[in-house]
Amino acid sequence: MDEYAEYLYQHRPHYRSIQPGDLTEQKAMRIRLNCKPFKWFMEEIAFDLVKVYPPVKPKPFARGEVSIYFGIFYFLECLVFI
Repeated sequence: MDEYAEYLYQHRPHYRSIQPGDLTEQKAMRIRLNCKPFKWFMEEIAFDLVKVYPPVKPKPFARGEVSIYFGIFYFLECLVFI
């Protein structure tokens, strides 16, 4: 993922602790097959992907908690009367 790896780590910080192992064969194959970089893929093939999945997570527009106490009590009252 070349330079895009940092975006992945921002979304999933626990990935930094995962050891991928020995990648020398994969890197050699990439050179041998003359593969294009991941940046080329993101710009030429998946150019519209950043519209749906932005590389940096936007800040939350709201904060709080959801309470469903009324729903639970209403549900329990309905069970009692059945």
